[in-house]
Amino acid sequence: MNARHAARELVILTLSQSRISKKDVDNLQLQDFIEQAVRALVGEVNQLLGVAKGELINADDELLESSLRGNPETIKEFLSSSLHSTQRALELVSYCNEWPLLCTLAMRDEVRDFAIKLIKQCRDHQKEVNEIIEKSVVDWTLETMYSIDRNVISIAVVELLYEKTSPKIIIDEAVEVAKKYGSEDSGGFVNGVLNRILKTLGLETKSTDN
Repeated sequence: MNARHAARELVILTLSQSRISKKDVDNLQLQDFIEQAVRALVGEVNQLLGVAKGELINADDELLESSLRGNPETIKEFLSSSLHSTQRALELVSYCNEWPLLCTLAMRDEVRDFAIKLIKQCRDHQKEVNEIIEKSVVDWTLETMYSIDRNVISIAVVELLYEKTSPKIIIDEAVEVAKKYGSEDSGGFVNGVLNRILKTLGLETKSTDN
């Protein structure tokens, strides 16, 4: 994990929280990024475990009625969904093993400076970024998109517009972070949207060349 990748992860998780206003950006410290990132992960884990609990309750209710009209296939679906949500929650918890490294990298000025730069660009150019994304999604809106996916795409668009990083590197890292913190469909979704955005911005050829 390099400095810029660490900054991207912190920013994407930080943007999942709404506690940081425009006027607070310049005063952000390491602990602020870490706090917001942890809040985002804890919230996601709790949500997944809540879904898993709900599906187990549904399966239990179905089992209680199985002697009368319970459907074995329905029970299997509930249990499968519960297991899937639990596994995903455990995956997110397992990323805590990487946090000592992430925190160490976050202490570097270059990580903090790049993270703050990305947040400021995202805030300052939010309208333009949102318009670009809305033109490139199919059957989705910014409101209905998964928050992690939306944040990953937003940061990638900011970099495509205002940074000199290769578009290929930007998209590859965006997809990697989406797979890590998003849903099982996030990687493919983010990849598809960003490739359409490349065409919109006229960067498709440049990405191929790099």
